[in-house]
Amino acid sequence: CVPIFSTYDEHALYDEDNDCNTLIITYYHVDEEEIIDYILSLGAAVVVIEPLHLRNKIIQRLQQQLELCCSEQ
Repeated sequence: CVPIFSTYDEHALYDEDNDCNTLIITYYHVDEEEIIDYILSLGAAVVVIEPLHLRNKIIQRLQQQLELCCSEQ
């Protein structure tokens, strides 16, 4: 997933004990919607830990998508 974020300042870490990767991305506020789109494109392979406001925006977008899918039935 690192190539998706290659235009941003990033730092990748691998935790051998937990067999997981951590990617720290630094971005400008104006890029936030683009970052959210990139994160959502990764599906269940990603967990946003912080910042909390970004995590909450992603949760809100997923809830909206679920409502759209459920309302069409």
